[in-house]
Amino acid sequence: MPDDDGLHADPARPPEVVARGGPVEDLVAMAERRQPVLMLFEQQYHPVVRFVTFCGASDQDAQDATQEAFIEALRRADDGRWALVRNPEGWLRRVALHRYRRMIRRDPARSRPLTPDEDQLPASGPGPSDLALGTVDTLCALRRLPPDCRVVLAFHLDGFSSVEIATLLDITPQQARDLLKKARRLLVRDLRTREEDR
Repeated sequence: MPDDDGLHADPARPPEVVARGGPVEDLVAMAERRQPVLMLFEQQYHPVVRFVTFCGASDQDAQDATQEAFIEALRRADDGRWALVRNPEGWLRRVALHRYRRMIRRDPARSRPLTPDEDQLPASGPGPSDLALGTVDTLCALRRLPPDCRVVLAFHLDGFSSVEIATLLDITPQQARDLLKKARRLLVRDLRTREEDR
């Protein structure tokens, strides 16, 4: 005879969640599988948004790409593939970068470099009023770098080694070092030119 709530027929058996169609244990197991991703979300959401922003995205596009990366991570946690990810922080950045690049392919106007007077600096960090003029100039100069240099430099700024960058981007460590060197050289030249123009 069913209980008054109608959730289960045998009071000795644990109740099942009707909306999900599975037992409570399945939900508990899913929550346990997702826990590492949720903890990573707490630690890495803002750094991944900043990374994608440094790669040229607007703050909104960077947030969208980052959210899509975390959704993919949750899917992998649900089907057991998350345990196979050896470098979760790098994986998230790589997936977020791929999601952003897909946005650019659909709408190329999204990838244009910003000018110092545009108010599209990362909202995930300090607000524009908190940033010194030099920081604004640096962010804009980063966005003017060639995309491959910008990505390698963004990984480097997040603490990844040349070997890790190479693995995440499917290039050689020497190519990663060369791109980093080129990015630094172009960044210094750009910032010096802007300083001289003042």
